[in-house]
Amino acid sequence: MSEEILAALAGLSEKLDRPTVTPVPVATVTKEEPLYDLNGGSARFNFSEDVVASFKGDAAAHQRVDGFINETFSVSSADVTPGKAPGWRPEVGYSNLRPYGRVLDRVITRGSLSDNQPFAYPILNGVTGTLVAPHVEGVEPVVAGGATWGTQTVIPSALSGKVGFNRETIDLIGGMAQSLLFAEMTKASEKAAELRLVALLDGLSLPAGQIKTVNGSNDVLMDNLDAMHLGLLEPQRFDGAVASPALYSKLFLAKDSTGRRLNSALNPSNANGRADGLSAISANGLTFIQGRDTLGNGTVNSYLIDSSCVYQWLSAPKRLDFDIAVAVVYMGFWQYSAEAVTDKSGIIRINTGA
Repeated sequence: MSEEILAALAGLSEKLDRPTVTPVPVATVTKEEPLYDLNGGSARFNFSEDVVASFKGDAAAHQRVDGFINETFSVSSADVTPGKAPGWRPEVGYSNLRPYGRVLDRVITRGSLSDNQPFAYPILNGVTGTLVAPHVEGVEPVVAGGATWGTQTVIPSALSGKVGFNRETIDLIGGMAQSLLFAEMTKASEKAAELRLVALLDGLSLPAGQIKTVNGSNDVLMDNLDAMHLGLLEPQRFDGAVASPALYSKLFLAKDSTGRRLNSALNPSNANGRADGLSAISANGLTFIQGRDTLGNGTVNSYLIDSSCVYQWLSAPKRLDFDIAVAVVYMGFWQYSAEAVTDKSGIIRINTGA
């Protein structure tokens, strides 16, 4: 090729607009190790060492461990509430029946039973002759006449009940269903035991001298009650007095001719007695507690009682569970009771009328 052509080509090459090549920077990739690796891999810190260090007071280690746990294992309640069944509080149980609250067992002697084995006790019916007399020195006392004895046999009898639960109820509520209802059965047994004492007292055949009539209201009632009290041969022996609701109401509301309460609950002055709220009334030495509406059918009979003469024995309530059917689970209640009056002279029946 001629020199002229080569020179022309060289000049042309210089005139061409060549693109400027800019070098592309190389990206720097930094891989940061995790705070901890619980699978044994590489990490910035060792979890177990940080835990130990935090317990030893290392604030930085404690902050790392606390932050890691909160971030890794935190769960919002919103994540679990939709699938969470309502729980039961074992210490809370609702029952719409209040405790029965026995009365007669406060003025008798209580005992316990373990079974229904009959038992007996001796009764001294009487002694002829003089038992004790002034002694004469050197003279042997005269032997008293013979004693007559008897026995009384007490036969316990049962209090029982039975309820059933649909199996679905047991599966939903669990043992609380049985516990709540057994508590109600126990309350019902208290009323049943009280009714047995009522039947015992109301059914007694007492001598005429132990049946007193106290009629009237207001100051007339109080005068008649005082007269009855003064006529008792051994008034101090009666450590219990139970008033029927009718008598208790009359005692509580009794007034003199001026309208002054005779058994005032507040600041009694020159009054026949004192009312202790609605729980008891002390009327000239006789402290009456209010009987339940079962006593004397709520109207007639009230009692003065020597507690050493009236007994009731009860066994511990027994719960019986029967899981023998498919659809229903049964629960039973069993208890023994026995009642006795060992000395009828320790009972005064007060008839006040309706």
